Amino acid sequence: MSKKLKVIIAVIAGLFAVIIALCYLQAREAQLIGMASPVNIVMVTQDLPQGHVITNEDLVIAAVPSRYAQPGNFPDVRDVIDRIVVVALLEGEQVTASKVAFAGVEPLASKLPAGMRGVTVAVNAVSGVAGLPMPGDYVDVIGIFELGSRREDVITQARFLLQNVMVAAVDQNTGSVAQAGDETPAGTGSSATQTATTVTVALYPEDAQRIVLAQELGRLFLLLRSSRETEGVLAFELLDAQKLLDSDLPIWTPAMEEAEFRRQLLQQIQ
Repeated sequence: MSKKLKVIIAVIAGLFAVIIALCYLQAREAQLIGMASPVNIVMVTQDLPQGHVITNEDLVIAAVPSRYAQPGNFPDVRDVIDRIVVVALLEGEQVTASKVAFAGVEPLASKLPAGMRGVTVAVNAVSGVAGLPMPGDYVDVIGIFELGSRREDVITQARFLLQNVMVAAVDQNTGSVAQAGDETPAGTGSSATQTATTVTVALYPEDAQRIVLAQELGRLFLLLRSSRETEGVLAFELLDAQKLLDSDLPIWTPAMEEAEFRRQLLQQIQ
């Protein structure tokens, strides 16, 4: 390769490097300018407690560099007026969608009593009392379990797991009303007669742990309590299939059939 050709290649490479550097600097400059460009953000003029209904006097629009704009912010005070504060706001704080809600719509987390957790139980038309429990009702929880490792030893048992448990939500219906005059509960969808597939109950952590494990071990059924119920927790003896039918004979269950199938399959493999 001649010396002249080497010089030409070096010059071209140098120009190429300069072009790449200029493109990067221009892109970076545009990015920095965009981040520094002010955007209008709605802020609060004073501390607002949880549950406060926001008025025009509570709000101000401020120009903030876009890089400091919080996700879910509002550019116009009209989008915020008459909403309810669900997370307390401090003076000068940006108003975001996660901290306010429309009147009548209260996040489930703010409705749960302190120290309790929302736990969802899968239900159907039978186990969920035909979808009739509503947020605010109270239910008992019964578990059906198959115990035993051999066909002749399997016992079906029903156990009262929890009593007097508050229903916090049915599917996504938390019992809130979307807006004044609208009688459709928030999150219920278009069909009010649709059978619920989940029920969320309010439980203390230790009870939540029991229910989560029970769902993995067996089937859960809800018992709707009367609104006039005066007794809290009642004592019930453990019930199994033999006691129910007053028989000492083995009782065939789907779980026993499955266990027998597994046993025969293992014998064939061995």
